[in-house]
Amino acid sequence: MAGKRKQQPIPGEAYLTRRPGSDHFQIAFTIDGHRVRESSGTSDKVAAAALAQKRYEEVWREIKLGEKPKLEMTLNDAFVRFWTEKASKTAHGQTGQRYHMKVLLQALGRNTLLSALDDRAINEGVQAMQTRKATQGRPETLSGATVNRYLATLRLVCKRAKDVWKAEVGDWSYGEHRQEEAKHREVFLTHEQARALVDAAVPHLKPILMLALATGMRKENVVRLRWEDVSLDLARALVVQKGERRLAVDLPDLAVRMLAALQPEPEKRRGPVFWFGNPAVGCDCTRCKVPAYAGEPILDVKRSFATAAEAAGVREHEAGRLRFHDLRHSHASWLLAATGDLLLTSKRLGHANVATTQRYAHLLPGRMERAVDDATRGLLTGGTEERKKA
Repeated sequence: MAGKRKQQPIPGEAYLTRRPGSDHFQIAFTIDGHRVRESSGTSDKVAAAALAQKRYEEVWREIKLGEKPKLEMTLNDAFVRFWTEKASKTAHGQTGQRYHMKVLLQALGRNTLLSALDDRAINEGVQAMQTRKATQGRPETLSGATVNRYLATLRLVCKRAKDVWKAEVGDWSYGEHRQEEAKHREVFLTHEQARALVDAAVPHLKPILMLALATGMRKENVVRLRWEDVSLDLARALVVQKGERRLAVDLPDLAVRMLAALQPEPEKRRGPVFWFGNPAVGCDCTRCKVPAYAGEPILDVKRSFATAAEAAGVREHEAGRLRFHDLRHSHASWLLAATGDLLLTSKRLGHANVATTQRYAHLLPGRMERAVDDATRGLLTGGTEERKKA
């Protein structure tokens, strides 16, 4: 009979139906008078049947045993909730994790359930990321480090979904998919190279580079700095480190004078420190001239930084291509060369453990030997010299 639904029995007294004009199967069953009618969200009969059986068992357990079924979440819903609760509140979340989630949605599918994520799905997702890059005219594959960052973000979301939201999460292991990372040897600029880089930058980028070089602050801490977190009188800036640790950064006189010039009127020092169209900077680049961008914070400096580095002749080094983070390494190298103090350098950079600062120890060739020589010289000469003085 035309228009009549065709019901197909499923083990457990659940049924699949298909409404006229609809491609998706509907799930239908009744337990103790509790009627369930819902879409399976798929036109695949096998997948719909599996979901129908699963939903029947969940509802049966809820009605008969009082057990609440675990929450099913799509990847998109999980990312939106993670952004609202966590990522939007941190500098790394607002940039890195936000982009990671965008790529993961494209690779794994917005409507993919967290419960459907397994090692096979992750492998297919990584392959989709590689294919996406190739179609963008970039034949080189994603680096191991990049893949690991994407998967690390996915792992964070899945962990929160499982532990906090009590959602159903598939069985996959980050360790199984973690890729080997090429070791990046840090690039250290000389003072002359740093000045050349600043001189070659567009005007709105110059103060950003100067603050990074003068303080060793991470890029996200620099570009997201707000006047509310700066005290020019105390010469300090308050930033949020990894792990949401707060750190008070001492500002050298160079940084204080530069920041004061960006906004000469103290009563107007509110909101982002670096923004497009600031008349005190006098930049005539496209974004600074377009009214739509006026007042918008300068967050993405990747392209302008690369252009400046290329123009200054400091982009390519034996150790690799110059990154913004290498400005932090350069600051650390200057400080260590001036003081020879790893602990002081560690505190300056806000490292939670001085062991992290050990990467710079190779910049002090001979310092340890000279320090030991100075400290022990008296063992051989001190006694004789003291007797002569007596």
